[in-house]
Amino acid sequence: YDLNKLNAPVYSIAMGSIEEPRALSVSNLNYNEFAFLGNNFTVEVLVQGFKVKGEQVKVSIYDEKTLLKEEVLSSDSEDLYKEISFTIPATKVGLREYKVQLNKLGGELTYKNNNQSFFVEIVEQRKSVLIAASVPHPDLSALRNTIQKFNQYDVDVVLADELTSVNLVK
Repeated sequence: YDLNKLNAPVYSIAMGSIEEPRALSVSNLNYNEFAFLGNNFTVEVLVQGFKVKGEQVKVSIYDEKTLLKEEVLSSDSEDLYKEISFTIPATKVGLREYKVQLNKLGGELTYKNNNQSFFVEIVEQRKSVLIAASVPHPDLSALRNTIQKFNQYDVDVVLADELTSVNLVK
């Protein structure tokens, strides 16, 4: 409509309510895009709610359709703003879809923001680490043990006289 061709004043009237509707939402997710098979990874979920005083909010996380973890939040005030951390095991290789879901409360205008999906690439790749030293030393063992705590590394310790017999390409 071209208001310039209309020979009359036009007045706009804002209608509606400025009051926030009752709502729950997964407002943010923090996670790593990659995880190593056999390790655990953390997902931080930011839950936000309005007009939820006295309600129980169930936060669930799924690997496709399998429930992995669940936590229940209680709200003592009208507004809820809570960050929850979930530790999830990386059990299958490949691009995995996970879903965070909140229970539905009566009176919400929409339930679309009550869940959010995210993807994590689970990789099996292990890296090889070679520690070469000229003489034996107790620190070599400590270094090897520390690196091996991360399951994605294979560690070899060799002394200088054995270095020529080591296959550097794995």
